[in-house]
Amino acid sequence: MKRRPAHRAGTFYPSSAGEIAAQLASFASQPLCGDRCFGALVPHAGWGYSGRLAHAAFARLASARPERVVLLGAVHVPGVVRPAIGEWDQWEVPTGLLTIDREFEQSLLDAGAVERNRHAHVGEHSIEVQLPIVVSLLGDVPVVPIAVPSRSSAIEVGEILASLAGATTVVVASSDLTHYGEANYGFAPAGVGAAAVEWARRNDERFLDCVRALDASGALKDAREHRSACGAGAVAAAITFAARRGARRAEVLEHTTSLAVEGASRRGSFVGYAAAVFT
Repeated sequence: MKRRPAHRAGTFYPSSAGEIAAQLASFASQPLCGDRCFGALVPHAGWGYSGRLAHAAFARLASARPERVVLLGAVHVPGVVRPAIGEWDQWEVPTGLLTIDREFEQSLLDAGAVERNRHAHVGEHSIEVQLPIVVSLLGDVPVVPIAVPSRSSAIEVGEILASLAGATTVVVASSDLTHYGEANYGFAPAGVGAAAVEWARRNDERFLDCVRALDASGALKDAREHRSACGAGAVAAAITFAARRGARRAEVLEHTTSLAVEGASRRGSFVGYAAAVFT
């Protein structure tokens, strides 16, 4: 069996099972979802910045007792221009092995929703940082990792997922929000200081309004025009899936930025994060 080793342990999240367990225990879980949960939006920065938010969203999904979790990742690496799956049967993290649902992957290939691409997930962190949380909260549930570029094809991915997945499949989109700062991101339309923080907050909220309204096309357009998300394709696919399955809204659990960790001294460069569930 082909196994993908962990590449981001020790950087984006702890490197040992004990350290992972300790950090996960420090994250306060949200109450279980009273309504049916169809999926979620989670951030994918280092756990020190956004792990608590991702954990909160997965904790809400745990009540659905899903038969599988489809993980839709942002694309930060070259070589992935269409929605893509990798070449592995398992994905290893320090807390265990996750089984990749190859049968379901094949159904997506047959439907033309994805392609198999050896570059998919190589050097990419957007899905891997979620996996120890999946193991902790959902146990041995099979996963389907898909890299989803921010293109209109993402909506088709969501539609096909909705038509093929079982009743208790959940879909999780991994995306951060506005990346602000001239030095790090070449993007500082409101300068620095308090004005920059407020501009980025409003930029994030406009994108999150699309998420709340289950507006997949609007989310793609907003991210393209305003640089409000790095994983808009993943988000659009998850919104489409949830809406086709009967979701009526997205509940934003929390919206914050890296400034919550780094403080005011980094107002010139920061990133937005949010967690939401589709119900």
